Amino acid sequence: SYRPAYKWAEGLGHDIESPVPSLFTFESKGSGIDFPSLAGISVQEALVKLQIEQADISETKKKKKPQVFTQTGPVLFTHSGLSGPAILKLSAFAARSLFQTKYCAKLSINWVKGQGVDTLEQARDNLIKAKRDNMNKRIATVCPLAGIPKRLWRMLVESCGVDSSKTWAQSSKKEINALAAALTSFWISVTGKGAFKDEFVTCGGISLRTVNSKTMQSKSAKGLYFAGEVLNIDGITGGYNFQSAWSTGWNAGHAIGIDSMCDHESES
Repeated sequence: SYRPAYKWAEGLGHDIESPVPSLFTFESKGSGIDFPSLAGISVQEALVKLQIEQADISETKKKKKPQVFTQTGPVLFTHSGLSGPAILKLSAFAARSLFQTKYCAKLSINWVKGQGVDTLEQARDNLIKAKRDNMNKRIATVCPLAGIPKRLWRMLVESCGVDSSKTWAQSSKKEINALAAALTSFWISVTGKGAFKDEFVTCGGISLRTVNSKTMQSKSAKGLYFAGEVLNIDGITGGYNFQSAWSTGWNAGHAIGIDSMCDHESES
């Protein structure tokens, strides 16, 4: 959205919700993950939790509990981090909180949510079964759960410090536990968002309190109408923002047409 337009609208008596980016990808630098080698692979149903630290309360110096946002859905690896519907939805719901922390947060991912594996214990049971069934096969080549791409599984194995040449028969209890944790609660540091202007929409804009929702006409400036992203409306991915722009545009156009007809009739 064009920022000078907000100043102009504010000068005409409209409240402005400070605009911040929304619907963007997450970047992760210095995490030790080779994102370029994983770019393009995806997990169709992952459980993703975004944890954002909050500033201490000034009077008591008491540390606030982190904000936690949760989404389930597809997750896609990019050359520098993560994207996909689950990530984009998180960025929408946490847009203002992430803006305040300069897009630094922690991300916990359950890669096997789609296979009905919700806990560490369930993942461990699957791994123990894999050990029994694949004694002579290498751990890095056999993932016991469907839906995990081979490149992702190899990365998880390496992140746990498991020797890629080891067979399942050689795996220790400690390694099984580490792999179970990586499958159900894999932590990634978020260090930024996608490049400037890569975000899809803006969170914030002209407050809906200052606009007639039926006609989109300003409540403080007769004959002035607003529509689309300049308003404080933003939705999750899935076409909702397009629909908002079309609907508010139609409402404004319809109201302008009726007002024009009324003015013409009164002049006649």
